[in-house]
Amino acid sequence: MLPSKRVLAFTVAFSLHALFTLQTPAATPAEGTTILFFRSPEAATIDAHALLDAVAVYTRDLGLTVRAAADSAVVPSDARAAAAVAATLRAHDARLGFWCEMRPGAEVAALTVVARDGQLEVHLVERTGAHEAELHRAIALKLRSVLTGTATPEPAVRVPAPPPAPPPPVPPPGPAPASPATIIRAAPPAPPPPSRLFVTVGYRFSTPIDAASPRHALAIDGGLALGRLLEIDAGTELAARREQRITGAAGTDTLSIFDCPITAGARVVGRGPRFSFGGGLFFALHLLWASATGYEGAQQSAFTAMGGAGADLIARAGLARGLAAELRLFAEIPVPTTSYSVRGSPPVDVGTRAGLGLGLAFPAP
Repeated sequence: MLPSKRVLAFTVAFSLHALFTLQTPAATPAEGTTILFFRSPEAATIDAHALLDAVAVYTRDLGLTVRAAADSAVVPSDARAAAAVAATLRAHDARLGFWCEMRPGAEVAALTVVARDGQLEVHLVERTGAHEAELHRAIALKLRSVLTGTATPEPAVRVPAPPPAPPPPVPPPGPAPASPATIIRAAPPAPPPPSRLFVTVGYRFSTPIDAASPRHALAIDGGLALGRLLEIDAGTELAARREQRITGAAGTDTLSIFDCPITAGARVVGRGPRFSFGGGLFFALHLLWASATGYEGAQQSAFTAMGGAGADLIARAGLARGLAAELRLFAEIPVPTTSYSVRGSPPVDVGTRAGLGLGLAFPAP
């Protein structure tokens, strides 16, 4: 009986050990819960705060935290440098680290990514609009595609990762993931450009078509850029009174006209990385105060309002971030023409005029 009991005990122990082994889940390597942003000491200027905000928005559903590394680091260019970065990522429980540089003389950002296993990739992101926010969203979407395995790196700059150390024995792995070369990349839809308010302040010169009395004015316009092509604006001009002396048989009379125009219009504008061109229509309301002083000292004044309609052409050139120089050509016809006459003299018209303006627009649309 004793041998039978020993065999039974051994069989039961072996079965329990096998059962516990099957129920214990296999350990999987941690992928990290953090994305580290490294700033290169030699990189072209980029708004790191705005870029990190965009990356946080577009990777929020992946359960990852985005933060900037405490110290700047040189962009890795070979397998040895990538391996050193990978050690830093593992020490911070980071899934990957990335750099973002603007290529000198080109509207292209280079996104360099290092995974925690030392894999180094470079992706190029082209600027597609004039707004910095559009570039930040494009970079964030590209980084998201890297995290989800749908991005294809630039073949000419991809650096192979160093061979990993032999892993400990593990259960047979499942099907291997598809290589990046077999993945079809689909470009993410471009987000709609936001509306943006801007102000233009400058000098405006105009003259009536049938006269030679120029008008010099300070022009102030407020505008709203809608999408990629449309702008609406409203503004006014501040100028000195228009004085005209009328000489008659009895003496010289003086006519003074103060014109305060209020304009509103819309235009179509094609915007590029540096230059913008456009044109449109506008409507105007002229508030006119006129006064006449006779040679004997008698005075008379009158107020009236006059309508107008016109067209303008604009050209803008970027000077700095958020600042652009503007050139405007315009022409306006009255609806109807307003005329003033003193003691039966030939009438003085406030009528059709044309001119140009020079100003500064900020923040540049």
